[in-house]
Formats: sequence, C-alpha cells, structure tokens
Amino acid sequence: MSNYKSNKAHINVTEASAWEVELDRIIGDNNSLNLGGRPARPATMKDRSSFLRGTFAYLRAFGYMVEVDNLKPKHIKVLCEHYQTKRLAPSTIRKYLSYLEAFCFWIGKGGMLHGHEAYFDEGYLNQSIATFERKQPESFDLLRMLSELRSSDGYVWHQLIVQVTFDLGRKHTMLLAPGVDVQDDKLHVISRTKGKGIHIIPIQNEFQKKVIERARNFVGGATNNLCLPGRNAQKSMKHFSNTLHRAGIGKVKSSAMLIAIETLIMKD
Repeated sequence: MSNYKSNKAHINVTEASAWEVELDRIIGDNNSLNLGGRPARPATMKDRSSFLRGTFAYLRAFGYMVEVDNLKPKHIKVLCEHYQTKRLAPSTIRKYLSYLEAFCFWIGKGGMLHGHEAYFDEGYLNQSIATFERKQPESFDLLRMLSELRSSDGYVWHQLIVQVTFDLGRKHTMLLAPGVDVQDDKLHVISRTKGKGIHIIPIQNEFQKKVIERARNFVGGATNNLCLPGRNAQKSMKHFSNTLHRAGIGKVKSSAMLIAIETLIMKD
C-alpha cells in the first residue's frame, strides 16, 4: 500500500516551492522500493528521483500548474507526446513510463496509466525490438522465438510473461498463484522471506489483465501456482533458465522482451 498522505497544510514555504517540498517528501517515503516490492538499486533511485523532479518542472514550465497529488491522464499524454517528439529510444520511454507508473501508485492513482500502446504507435515502439535484433545474428527473430516458446513449453511461457510484465523475481514468479493472489485488480506477491510481508502491485491496464487471466486459466485450480507440476520452486527456476537459454532468449533486454510479449498478447 502506498505511504502517501498529503501534508500540504503543514508546508511553511512559498507557493512556488511547496510542490517541490511535497514531491521530495513523497520520493523520500517511497523511492527505496520498486513496484514489485524489491529494493530499488541506488542508480534507479537516483535516476527516478531526478526524472520525477524534471517531469513536474517541465509540466509547470509549460503552463500545467499541476500539484504532485493531482497528476492526470492529460499530463501523461503531454509527456508522451514530448518523448516521441524528442525521438527518445523506446527503451528509454518504457523506463520513464515505469517511473510514472510507480509515482501514480505512490499517490493512490495506481490505475491511471495505460499500456504504452495507448500513447505511441506500434511502429515507433517496435524500434526497441529492432534495435536489439540488429545486434544479434541475422537469424535472430525475437517475436518468432517467443511464439515458438509459447507453443513448446506452456509453463515457461506463462512464467515468463508474468515475470516480465510485473518485474518479479524468478522465485516470486514460480510461487505466484494467479487464482488467489489477485484481489481488487492488485497482485499480492507474498514474500517468502520471514518478516517481509506482502508486496502489492497494481494491475493497471488491459495488457496486464490479459497476462494474469491467461496465467490463471493455464494453471487451472484456484490455488495452483506457476511451478512445474511435481517440482518445487528451485527446480522450476532451473528449468525456466535452461529453457530460455536453449531458446536463445536468455539474455534479451527486459525492455525489448516486454514490448515483444505485449505485441503477441494484444494481437491474440
């Protein structure tokens, strides 16, 4: 659950800087964790903090006097148009959207962002796949390889799409039971480390809903998790890694993988 509580009434600063103080407080309260509940890397924390400060400064400089607790869909659209005008790399855009997704969750607006297909044309975002593929052997075709994986190993395919879509660790992915770990459009990831509690990840768009629905339908029983039948999480993780390696996609960048998976899921 987000730690966000508005303290604007207690900020004794000029109006021009009140939003910066409030933004810094929200970042300080939440920036140490990713949406999946895992500790954020120091580099991620620094980059996300800088990005959020720059984002609000940009919006306000262009006349959008938005308060930090009142970010709206129209502001997201303005930002995405700005990214595309600047011809930012699709992988950079995906990173920025993930930062905005986290911030929206922090302020209690976890369902506000849509999938990136709602803001950009398919051709522009598919540059992320093409850029990655240009660095691979001529025969490398990520969409084809993922399609073959989907046909050959249903468990690894569903483990992969859940892991990549929600940025989960491998063990969290294997132990996830889609039939019971989703409540009120939120994914409840139970930490298997004593004392760590439950991490709550918002399900924010149609793509994410489809991923959970397909994983739930695939495993069947309400309490079934994504481990291979008859195998524990450790053995399932080993099979997962070995299968991706044999398929030639074990080292694909997460940004390219996510866009490729979304392309396949949303076209079905």
